Amino acid sequence: MDLQSGKLYWPTTVATPPTYPTLEEDISCDVLIIGAGSSGAQCANLLCEQGMSVVVVDKRKAGEGSTSSNTALIQYAGEKSFVSLAHSFGEEAAARHLRLCEQSINDIERISRQLPIDPDFIRRDSLYYASNKEDIPELTEEHVLLRKHGFKVDFWDEGRLPGIILFKKRLLCTIMMTRR
Repeated sequence: MDLQSGKLYWPTTVATPPTYPTLEEDISCDVLIIGAGSSGAQCANLLCEQGMSVVVVDKRKAGEGSTSSNTALIQYAGEKSFVSLAHSFGEEAAARHLRLCEQSINDIERISRQLPIDPDFIRRDSLYYASNKEDIPELTEEHVLLRKHGFKVDFWDEGRLPGIILFKKRLLCTIMMTRR
């Protein structure tokens, strides 16, 4: 399956990407990971740190699947809001999910510091905003639940936004998720 089209950025960042031999014999390992992209590499690294024997296989070259066309923007609060996750799975499960995602980013940062190259890892805050009055109650509920579960968030209304938010879009309120 062809996962991307057009000119991709990431393949241009490495002059000579590493290559690995094709697996041509039976082998034994504790864990077999199928997929040599970012997720596969991170899983392999974590499992190797735990002392496991790990083999990673992919039909393509390492990093040539969806990893080669990703945005490289990683945030622990994803596409589904905490409110939505809490409605589907309960507040505790939603909070655990966000904490595990946050821990994953911490792990990526730790690993990036150990690499022989500078991967340009930079931490950024996240911003959720409401530009319609109908969105304010959901953003307010999101803020309340995130604070209740110990996440570092601020709620800014229209009075606090000028001078802080510099892009030109009508904003009625925002939630700023900051690094812990």
